[in-house]
Amino acid sequence: MTPEQLLEFNEWKAETNRTHRQNAMQISKRAHYLRTMSLAKKFQNEEAIYFPHQLDWRGRAYPIPLYLTPQGSDIQRGLLQFADGGEIQDQIAADWLAIHGAGCFGFDKASLEDRVSWVQEHQEEILACAAAPYSSHFWEQADKPWQFLAFCFDWAGFCEEGFGYVSHIPVQMDGTCNGLQNFSAMLLDEVGGAAVNLVPSDKPSDIYNSVAKIVAEMVAADIHSDDPITVKGHDDDGKEVETMLCTKGELAQGWHGQVNRSVCKRPVMTLAYGAKKFGFSGQVEEDTLKPWRQNNPETYPFIRKEDGKKDYDYGFKASIYLAGLIWEAVGQVVVAARAAMDWLQGMAQAVSKENLPINWTTPTGLLVQQAYRVPVLKRIDTTFNSTRIRLTVNLDQDAGKIDSRRQAAGISPNWVHSLDASHLARTIERAHQAGIRNFSMIHDSYGTHAANTGALALFLREEFVRMYSEMDVLDQFRSDLQVQTGTSLPATPAKGKLDLEQVLESAFFFA
Repeated sequence: MTPEQLLEFNEWKAETNRTHRQNAMQISKRAHYLRTMSLAKKFQNEEAIYFPHQLDWRGRAYPIPLYLTPQGSDIQRGLLQFADGGEIQDQIAADWLAIHGAGCFGFDKASLEDRVSWVQEHQEEILACAAAPYSSHFWEQADKPWQFLAFCFDWAGFCEEGFGYVSHIPVQMDGTCNGLQNFSAMLLDEVGGAAVNLVPSDKPSDIYNSVAKIVAEMVAADIHSDDPITVKGHDDDGKEVETMLCTKGELAQGWHGQVNRSVCKRPVMTLAYGAKKFGFSGQVEEDTLKPWRQNNPETYPFIRKEDGKKDYDYGFKASIYLAGLIWEAVGQVVVAARAAMDWLQGMAQAVSKENLPINWTTPTGLLVQQAYRVPVLKRIDTTFNSTRIRLTVNLDQDAGKIDSRRQAAGISPNWVHSLDASHLARTIERAHQAGIRNFSMIHDSYGTHAANTGALALFLREEFVRMYSEMDVLDQFRSDLQVQTGTSLPATPAKGKLDLEQVLESAFFFA
């Protein structure tokens, strides 16, 4: 082939590869959809269906069924409604239904009043979607289209009947980066607490956007940097060599104007669950660079073209670069939480030296044990249908030595998961005592009827404040471990001066 033909052929191969990958993704999505719809049709004429739940070892509740659950995908949650309805008897309940609808569409960074106004301003489109969803496509623009469409049907029913309308859909309230909410509360951290809506404000604080702004400033500051970015390889003689790939400025130029809250959201969200800088880079690659390559290859900047050679994609270096900036930026916003996570890892390492599991008691009285062990493996060689098979089995999951690395890596996410599970359990118990019987819960997303949403919003705030006011969870954790090890362990991190009572007045704590 001529050089022109070779270039055209390589471009065709790249486009074909993208098409095959997109088709493969569509196949899995269709399979998921068909399984969901099959179950929905199977149960659609039942008066009620039930979702048995199980607790994991940290106390988190999960529905046992698959493919159609209250903790499932958008289409699963959009299909489900409460068997028992709740009457919308006043404007407060109607407003909560509207707030839910605006949130499903994606208009959730405004005040609660503005969200209600948004629904009123778009009422014509909402009612059109309910009347003819196949021809009115407004609902397809929503962040959660199927849940928004379910809202459209419910809102149309309310508009037709007025007060006294019986609503069946779950109205959800989500926490703001709930892992960091828990860390900020236990540390009484004023800065982190303000970033995740533990204190009242006119509009919701957006920690993801705050981090994105800092990262964007860092990117802009690096645009003219000549610092080399190198990559290791081998020359023709097999010797390892380090060659220059690009400059830091070129990486910054590629990211300039592209850093937004969606790029930073998952790294910030997963920080409280133990994600590190390396994990951040994988998330940036998966969430941002991969879709960028597939959907807009003509604007994708991290490609080095050389005459006569295959184009070199250095997106992995771009993801590592941006991950480092996100790590630095989030550290500026949640300094105290980062220190607490480091303290927890230090405690885990201290206990692991004694070859002991880590035991603690949650605020609901649940005993939790984290015991990651080095597996005791045995290799088994056998044959099946004349084919040699080699198996590796763990002989005894409880017999191996404690794995200090996994213990340290797992303590932060498992610790905070046990606390958000305690908050959920306490909230459900409190609401149950008040007569509320319908719940749609997903760890840090609480749902019930619109008529009961105001009460649930109050209860979850009061139980959160009580949980962290009645018990110093970090001090209790240290005491538990000192009893187990019989040694003196490092003092707990210093506390700030956050007034937890402010959570009661924060409209956006869960919203």
